[in-house]
Amino acid sequence: MRTSFVYFLYPTSVRRSRKSGLIHEVASWKSVDVDEKVPRFDCFDNGIGNPGLAYNTGRPNELTYLARFAIAVTDVPAAERVALLQDHVRTRKVLDDLAEEHREEFGRPPQLRHIILFLLFPDDYERIASEGHKGRICEAFGEIIEGDPPDDIDDYLRAIRRKLSEFLPGKDLDFYWEPLRSCWYTDGETDTISALQALHIKKQIVLYGPPGTGKTYQSRDIAGSLIRQELLKLWGPRRYFSSAPKISDLISTRTHRVQFHPGYGYEDFVRGLQIGSNGQTEYRDGVLLRLVEDMKQDSDEDRQIPVVLILDEMNRADLSKVLGECFSLLEDRDNDVRLGGHDEKPRKVRLPPNLFVIGTMNLIDQSLEHVDFALRRRFLWFFRGFSREDFLAVSRKRWDTLLEGGEIRRKWEKV
Repeated sequence: MRTSFVYFLYPTSVRRSRKSGLIHEVASWKSVDVDEKVPRFDCFDNGIGNPGLAYNTGRPNELTYLARFAIAVTDVPAAERVALLQDHVRTRKVLDDLAEEHREEFGRPPQLRHIILFLLFPDDYERIASEGHKGRICEAFGEIIEGDPPDDIDDYLRAIRRKLSEFLPGKDLDFYWEPLRSCWYTDGETDTISALQALHIKKQIVLYGPPGTGKTYQSRDIAGSLIRQELLKLWGPRRYFSSAPKISDLISTRTHRVQFHPGYGYEDFVRGLQIGSNGQTEYRDGVLLRLVEDMKQDSDEDRQIPVVLILDEMNRADLSKVLGECFSLLEDRDNDVRLGGHDEKPRKVRLPPNLFVIGTMNLIDQSLEHVDFALRRRFLWFFRGFSREDFLAVSRKRWDTLLEGGEIRRKWEKV
């Protein structure tokens, strides 16, 4: 029963009553009496962090790993046991050896490896239950470390924390809290590769799924995280963390959203013939070409900062017609494409390397099978269905925004 108790110390997504109920249920299988006088640990009541859905669905495997760790510790002579559990490096070695065996047997690393290290050594390890999250934090903040980074990922995180504390003195640093969180994480990430990582690799992604699942919200969130990451690399942590208001304004000006609809065409997005003031027809640039021309006016530093174009509900329009010859630019950014038409001077266009595209698609409008395959391979795709965690995250963020802006107070005063 002690392994079940330790297992439930971490998750915030399970209430104390549910935790106790499950422990009693398991105990009843072997007619084991549960000591009701167990002290009330705050972390058992409230949890420490959210390890995600996989922690609950993989509960038998996680408990197996925890039991094996308990056996490994009790196999150590009693005189040496306390010394082992006071030495985080030795304990980590035991946990890592067991984790490697666990990975080979069950096909996935145990999250309890990270949880146990935090529970035993909270001053040396992060409140993070995901190996993938640790890797992405190191990727996002790694450049602030001088010299070669440590080989062990937890030592790497410790070095990052020490460096960040120089730039954010007096702050209680937690990588799941702002201002650190938005540099590496976006809500609703459940895939092996995150949408943010895919955007770095491909420069074009699509979030698709049923309506009302927060795809537009997530698109803005991903765009903000992408811009923040590049600003952190470009500016360095000292300038970055002292420029919070400017960063918010910069994200707003460098994120552009276009709402597609059945009447949206090539003339709106790329360019088309319009009647000028003198009554003659002339070519006028659409959203894409105006954006590209504006980006050409950027300074050298600004050209290193991403510009994100969000194509909302993109499958409501005829995408092949909307994109026209610019279709190939999504895959080949090193060459120009000559636009059609009869200009006196041929017009060529090339997408800037710092332009990123995020599309959203509602499957109720059109299934993915009806999207041109040539278009599909130019994007990386991420399904977004209903998620309780995503819903709560979106609601929490909107609530915090209303509180910060004073909207809740003003509405209450009217009542």
